[in-house]
Amino acid sequence: MIFRKTIASLFQIQPGEGLPVALMAFHSFFMGISLVFIGSCASAMFLAEFDANVLPYVYIFIAFFISITGLFYTKLEQWLSFRTLLLVNLVFNVLLLFLFRFFLSISLPIGALLYFWWYAMDILLNLEFWSLAGRLFNIRQGKRFFGFLGSPELLATTIGGLSIPWLIPLLGTANLLLISAFANLGSFLLLCYIIKRFPEKLSQEAKSSTEKKAKPIKDLIQNPYTRWIFAFSSLCWLVYYFVDNLFYERAGTQFKSQEDLASFFGNFFAIMGTVAFLIRFFLADRLISRFGLSFALLTTPILVLYGAIAIVISGSILGNVPIIFWLTTGTRLLEASTRRSLHRSARGIMYQAIPSDSRLKAQAITESVVDQIAAALAGIMLLALTTFFNFPLLPIAYSLIILCLAWIIVSVLLHKEYKNFLAKEFLKRNIKEFFLSCHDKCSIALLQNSLKSNHPGEVIYALNMLEESSPESLEKHILPLLHHPESQVR
Repeated sequence: MIFRKTIASLFQIQPGEGLPVALMAFHSFFMGISLVFIGSCASAMFLAEFDANVLPYVYIFIAFFISITGLFYTKLEQWLSFRTLLLVNLVFNVLLLFLFRFFLSISLPIGALLYFWWYAMDILLNLEFWSLAGRLFNIRQGKRFFGFLGSPELLATTIGGLSIPWLIPLLGTANLLLISAFANLGSFLLLCYIIKRFPEKLSQEAKSSTEKKAKPIKDLIQNPYTRWIFAFSSLCWLVYYFVDNLFYERAGTQFKSQEDLASFFGNFFAIMGTVAFLIRFFLADRLISRFGLSFALLTTPILVLYGAIAIVISGSILGNVPIIFWLTTGTRLLEASTRRSLHRSARGIMYQAIPSDSRLKAQAITESVVDQIAAALAGIMLLALTTFFNFPLLPIAYSLIILCLAWIIVSVLLHKEYKNFLAKEFLKRNIKEFFLSCHDKCSIALLQNSLKSNHPGEVIYALNMLEESSPESLEKHILPLLHHPESQVR
């Protein structure tokens, strides 16, 4: 009871909002359980069947596989109603997980296929969850709840990861898929109840008008701001795959049995989930509010840069020693935990600057096209490094340093373009439907400066935006305007 009141007070949950928030929080938890168990199982089985040298081929295939999956999902979206699409998404994942478990029972080597599907299922479950959340909550509610709704997934990652080393001796690695399947089934039952409880919000007619008047893709590609977002996201995923390669190569060297690998990955995901949860739930908003968007953009590449430098120094001086395993693990931990907390918050703020009639399309292009091109490029680069060098760890680490430096430069330039783009869109009144983040210094500074303008229309427009984004701060901004030189403002 006390916890419920604390959550309600912290996120300003109004009467009538508690039930959908609670249902989506449980949905997020089930999603986290499903992903951590299939992730641990898939990673262990893949490394037990294959050497880490095949990972570059895997990254190339993942890019192709996810692109096809995304294209097929887009086609289904045209053929099925919104509610049916979400139900089919979860049912398909449940059935496929049971099918994978059956294949393992007859000793089929499906480690690679399972590993591919882990990536695809991550995308499919997030598409289902966040599109559902977008229908249940309006923009102002989303500002209050979306940060919280992502936290149960990270908490589930911690709990599930910690339980895996204890469950493997009892159930075996293959049966982790059954836990993942039952967690998906829990999400399915919650979705059925949500559809029954809130049918008006999930009807086909609930699509926003902004989806009907989206601008052509060419306009987004020609926009300098979205091009910087594409560059930023590409480097993010290039770095991810390079760190991922180092991490799995060292883990495969350190642990030989499938059970040891699954236990290690369970513990790793638990620690990563804990760190990401703590940052996202307690620190992300405060850090961005205090240090600005640039802090969130730069944290991950700087931390990974330090890790890569440490790997290079250790490998050059000491050679192939166990400490490199812990350095790669630490680098992967820092990359994953900050990417799933601060980085996600930064991406959300970046997309908010794009007018609502183009925002969803910009996200779709970034995630389904740009990010997958980056994955394929990472695979090709890693394949070249592992082919030409007998001990590719150091060349990969050196390349990682170069990628991190490029990511840092692009992050700085993106932040500069973000401020310019935000100001231009504000002056053109193109952001009428978009809510500015009260945790973003650039947005609030832009509005506060506009209140000092001598043009009444700009001042009134800024006040309307402040009322949407931060109504609690409106009073302190209104009082000084009683002395504004323009009578229309007064």
